[in-house]
Amino acid sequence: MTEADLRTIALVRAVEQTSGDLIPQTALVEATLVAGDPHDPATWLARRARHLLDGALARFRPAVDHLELRVGTLAWILPAAFLLGLSGNYLGPTRKIHVLFNPIGLLVLWNLAVYVALAVHRLHGTRHEAERGVPKPAEAAGVPGVPSPPQSAGSGRRRAARSGLFERLLLGGLMRRAVTAQVAARSMWSGVRSAGELVRAFVANWFASMRPALRHAARCALHLGAIGMASGAVAGMYVRGLFLDYAVIWRSTFVNDPEFVAGMLRVVLTPAALLLGDALPTAADATALMSEAGSPAARWIHLLAATVLLTVFVPRLVLAVVSAVAFRRTTARLSPSLDDPYVRDLLTRAERLDVKEVQDGIRVDVGKAFEGFVDRLADFAAAELHEKRIEPALDDFRENGGRLADLETRLGELCTAFEPTLRVEIGRQQRELERQVTDRIAWRLGELSPQHVDGSDVLARVGGAASSASLRAGDRVGDNVATGVSAVVTGALGAVAGTVSGGFGHTLGTALLVGLFHSGPVAWVIGAVVGAVATGAGLYLGKDKLREGVKRVSLPAPVAKLALIRIDKVKREGREQCRRMVRDELARHFETNQVVERTAEAIWSRLLPVLGERLRPQPAAE
Repeated sequence: MTEADLRTIALVRAVEQTSGDLIPQTALVEATLVAGDPHDPATWLARRARHLLDGALARFRPAVDHLELRVGTLAWILPAAFLLGLSGNYLGPTRKIHVLFNPIGLLVLWNLAVYVALAVHRLHGTRHEAERGVPKPAEAAGVPGVPSPPQSAGSGRRRAARSGLFERLLLGGLMRRAVTAQVAARSMWSGVRSAGELVRAFVANWFASMRPALRHAARCALHLGAIGMASGAVAGMYVRGLFLDYAVIWRSTFVNDPEFVAGMLRVVLTPAALLLGDALPTAADATALMSEAGSPAARWIHLLAATVLLTVFVPRLVLAVVSAVAFRRTTARLSPSLDDPYVRDLLTRAERLDVKEVQDGIRVDVGKAFEGFVDRLADFAAAELHEKRIEPALDDFRENGGRLADLETRLGELCTAFEPTLRVEIGRQQRELERQVTDRIAWRLGELSPQHVDGSDVLARVGGAASSASLRAGDRVGDNVATGVSAVVTGALGAVAGTVSGGFGHTLGTALLVGLFHSGPVAWVIGAVVGAVATGAGLYLGKDKLREGVKRVSLPAPVAKLALIRIDKVKREGREQCRRMVRDELARHFETNQVVERTAEAIWSRLLPVLGERLRPQPAAE
């Protein structure tokens, strides 16, 4: 994970915990879809945050970019510290300066003390880690599902106490307040409710996620500051020595032995003397230093400058480089902690509600529900129209005979009279369709278990389940699943009534009548009668004229019985033909008008507010 991802996650977290209304529910769902599978939590969080920053939170991108931290941005410390060292340096209050007890000597002594403190800190930290034991690779990597080593609250305080005082002051107070002030000064916060709280949360989140890397950055800044100050002090020493005549002396109440003083000087200045190729201090040099006039300062200034180079500049430069490399490596390894309540909340919600599965499943559920709707209407038409209305008319014609033209008229009247009954059934099957779609979606949302799918009074149960599930999760669902599905399905089936019924002047009615007359029972009777007519008459009159002539002839009962001798087969095939025609016509209507696709898309749009609230994390605790 990059440092930019950490900044983005920090901002999104601050918004969600302090000003969640800035992110619409639809944006939360889209971000979850873009993020993909949360099996890799760090990558998932980064993708989700990037999508939100590119979309709903785009106005805050300048604030995120403002917090970009690179090692190169610390370079300004060098000239600032150089000027501070240059302006604050003086060789001494008089023209005679002590060879060791002077600002340069104190600067060297301070840096040596810092090195000792760093060494002790390092050794103490290594020993503490050894006492705790090395964590297992899975634990160290933060693998989901593998418990991390137990840590007490006191251990965190002890680790914080081991950091340097100035480092803790810099990271804990000075830098945070300065960064907060700079971020708050940017114009994108205007009009945002609780802008101050949002800015503070943003900076605090960023500091918390970046703290391991910021520790190295702070150390690098301190080393660069020491280099700059030492360089400025040496430069100031040479500037004063250029325009003023100084003498170097040794004054001590207790140490006045030239040999001892020379030994002390050799301990301190031997590295510098070797670097410059100068002679080591001798007792004669010490005697000159203890004289009233002292010794000319030029030689000793060069030795002090070389000492600063060896004890301050070079070690601090090495430490600065080490800290910079550690900063880069630590930043590359940083990722949000899986134990963080915010991260746990987001991942739990994403795992509990797979929006991609819900989106894909809605299309499948709606398609299956419409298939069931078509099958049920086809079965109803076969049973209520053909079996209960048409077949009794056929039985009556078979028993009593009559004209086929009259039979056609009666069958047409039966189909027309069936229209109100069919309209009522369409409404009932629409409610059943709504029930099935609603129940399946509620199950996908985790509101119902699979065994509830075939229960009764589902709409009321779904509403109650949605409310109870919302209360358990602490959510506030702004829409009702059942209401949304009902509205969409009602609109989608608005044209079905006209297709199925409508006085049988529409496609389905025409298809049914054509089936009855040309390939159904009427066709059976005509075929039987025509088959008994001489072939020559058929050739002479033609098939169509012969059929029309047969329709106008009043057939006696024996002839009708003979023509419909296989009436059971006629009924069976007629019922199947009626069922098939209704099914095919409805399926063709749904496919032509893309009813399933549009219905699924409309339901998905209606569910976005519900899903968004389910995915919205809990706000920060008061």
